[in-house]
Amino acid sequence: MRNCRFVHAASELLPFPDQAFDAVFSTNVFEHVMDLDIVFSELFRVLRPGGVLLSRFGPLFFSPHGYHLYWACQVPYAHLLCGLDAVLALRNARCDTPRTATSWQSLGLNGRRYCDFKRSASSAGFSLERFDRIPVRQLRWLASIRGIGDLVTFGIDCHLRRPR
Repeated sequence: MRNCRFVHAASELLPFPDQAFDAVFSTNVFEHVMDLDIVFSELFRVLRPGGVLLSRFGPLFFSPHGYHLYWACQVPYAHLLCGLDAVLALRNARCDTPRTATSWQSLGLNGRRYCDFKRSASSAGFSLERFDRIPVRQLRWLASIRGIGDLVTFGIDCHLRRPR
C-alpha cells in the first residue's frame, strides 16, 4: 500500500506534525487510555481544520462487562460486585499465563465514565457532532438517566470535528 503505513507510538505524544491528517479512525481504544486530556489534545493537534475523528469504543468500565474479561467471567458487573482480586482469580484459573495487578488501571482499564470522555473531547477543542451512548440491550432511555446511566452504557459512538 502506498498511502498507508503503520506506526507504533506512545498515545500521549504522536510522532506527526501539526495538522497532518484529514481524519483519524479509532476502534475500542479510548477505554484503555489513562490520560484522556493529553490524547484528545494530541488528536486535535494532528488533525487539519475541518478534520474528523470517528470512533466507537467500549465496554466502558461501569457497564456490565466493563472488566473486559468476559471470556473468563460471564457474570455482569462482577468487577463492581466482587472486585479486582476475584475477577483476576477467575481469569488466572482459565488462562495459562497468570497476571497480577494492583488496580484496574494496571490491567489497562481507565475506569472513566461517559461524562469524562465527553469533557476531555470538548476541552481539547473538538466540535462534538455526535457523542452518543451505546446502550446495553437497547436501554437508551435508562442510559440517559443521571447517576445510573453509566451502568447501562456499553460504549460511545462519536464523530468529532476540528473546527475550521
